[in-house]
Amino acid sequence: MRRLFGAPRRTLYLGGPILTMDPQDRIVEALGVEGDRIAAVGSRAELEAWADGSARVVDLAGSALLPGFIDAHGHFPGTGIFAVQVDLNSPPVGDVETMDDLLERLRERARKTRSGRWIVG
Repeated sequence: MRRLFGAPRRTLYLGGPILTMDPQDRIVEALGVEGDRIAAVGSRAELEAWADGSARVVDLAGSALLPGFIDAHGHFPGTGIFAVQVDLNSPPVGDVETMDDLLERLRERARKTRSGRWIVG
């Protein structure tokens, strides 16, 4: 188990609904993390016993905890398109400043693309 310097070995989350997203779709009172892994879920009493007084306790103050989310506003299905489309973004995102720049980018991709295939930008 990887442990950061000074990081608590165990962390206990409680005080709000915890959506496990497990096959039973349980909502529990507490969640215990050991190192960087979810180690236990269950009632507050069960997890306080698991914590054994040595865990860092995080009070959710009524907020819900949903494990597994890294980015709450990701457009991950669109990420794959960036691998195949031509970047036609203007500043400050890209560097296409004129229609000539844009057309040259498309021509450049067309030279590398098999006849009859779509070019997306």
